[in-house]
Amino acid sequence: GPKRLELRITIPLVKDVSTQEFVKAINKGVASNCSPTELAAVAERVKQFNATISDVGRVKKGDVLAIDYLPDQGGTTLTVNGKVWGKPIEGQDFYTAFLKVFLGSQDSDGRLRTRLLGQAG
Repeated sequence: GPKRLELRITIPLVKDVSTQEFVKAINKGVASNCSPTELAAVAERVKQFNATISDVGRVKKGDVLAIDYLPDQGGTTLTVNGKVWGKPIEGQDFYTAFLKVFLGSQDSDGRLRTRLLGQAG
């Protein structure tokens, strides 16, 4: 069914950040947490998502990014501050690979994972 990952930008001491930082993190996280077979299956869709998030340009403190998996509406969508960017990206396998960036065993920040899961960190 439908799923959502919502990120609220709360970067201390920084006014804004390039979405290229997100692209780097997505590429690293997917590569670190997916098997070679999974990676091959989602590679083109990861590029599509990265192009969409790159179109956003910059995000600033207070912005809200929602990454929704809406199977009845075509797949994964990116919304920034209520505005939908790009076209839906097909496949639950893509959304699962994307979630592994944040929740996979090889996440870049163990504190982020525990916070997203609502655990004490």
